Amino acid sequence: MDFIEGLPPSKGKSTLLVVVDWLSKYAHFIPIAHPYTAVSVAQVLFEKIFSLAYHPQTDGQTEVVNRTIEMYLRCLTRDHPKDWATWIPWVEFSYNIAYHSSIKTSPFEFLYGRPPPNLLSYTASTTKVDAVDIALKNRDVFLKQVRQCLAQAQERMKRVYDQGHHEERFEVGDRVYLKLQAYRQHSVQFRKHAKLSPRFYGPFRVDQKIGEVSYKLDLPKWSHIHPVFHVSLLKQ
Repeated sequence: MDFIEGLPPSKGKSTLLVVVDWLSKYAHFIPIAHPYTAVSVAQVLFEKIFSLAYHPQTDGQTEVVNRTIEMYLRCLTRDHPKDWATWIPWVEFSYNIAYHSSIKTSPFEFLYGRPPPNLLSYTASTTKVDAVDIALKNRDVFLKQVRQCLAQAQERMKRVYDQGHHEERFEVGDRVYLKLQAYRQHSVQFRKHAKLSPRFYGPFRVDQKIGEVSYKLDLPKWSHIHPVFHVSLLKQ
């Protein structure tokens, strides 16, 4: 069990409670309000987790799984700062049906003993209800982003641990460079040709360490992105 804090507020939630079964790697991602208490967390666990047939082991989870999940979730919440809490069930579903090299299958198949259900892509305009058409189009766009973020996180952590490297560590007051996707670069620095812009921007001051592998940066006041980033996006 772990907490991913410092997320952009969405539907009154700014923290994710992450519970992962040590054996199957099956995960639950639960948005909660911050600050939280032992009582409120216990209540969420009983309502969302222990009421199900599945019972997670909440200790001994491997470091690589936790860090992969955090990188994956921060990637998605950064791209959907206002509505990530709405999409989190799809994020959880996509994580649990993805192949995991450590168990040689998906957490879903490991737990239930059968392949996960196929999720068919939506064909535009096959419904006459505009709201349904828009919702299904948005779902497919989001799921594509989900798969990309998960693949990036898994590849990043595999590379780090296969090579015996460790993620960098920074201290409050350090100045670091930030890696941004092309469509986010205008948020911290104006460029006419984003695709030709440098991949890293800054340096920016580290204001706070969030958890074990994320940092809050002192971004320009006019920037429009959430200031908490996974360590994999930073360098000195």
